[in-house]
Amino acid sequence: MTGTVQMTGTGSSNDQKLLLEARRGLGEILSAFEFIDCHSMEMVLDHLEGVRNPFSLSGYNFYVLIETTGSDESSDRSKLEAFLANSMEGGFIDDGVIAQDISQAASFWRIREAII
Repeated sequence: MTGTVQMTGTGSSNDQKLLLEARRGLGEILSAFEFIDCHSMEMVLDHLEGVRNPFSLSGYNFYVLIETTGSDESSDRSKLEAFLANSMEGGFIDDGVIAQDISQAASFWRIREAII
């Protein structure tokens, strides 16, 4: 089983539509879809040592953490990359970052897990 994590940023609350698109585009490999608002992100970035914003530009109103888990890493990553591109083209998200390694994926999850 492989896992890939993506963090997206958006200026509007299209997250329900984004979830539907994720279910359509990622199907059975979609294993997590976590919504984070800007206030929660700011709190974590301001108060949790060693955490940094995964985006070079900040100021998004909403963030979504998406994780995929499948059996074919190459195919799964291609699906996730296509989903990211389609979501940007469709106006569902403004930006996205796909974790390049397990350390970066863990840092994305650390942000989410710090939110109570």
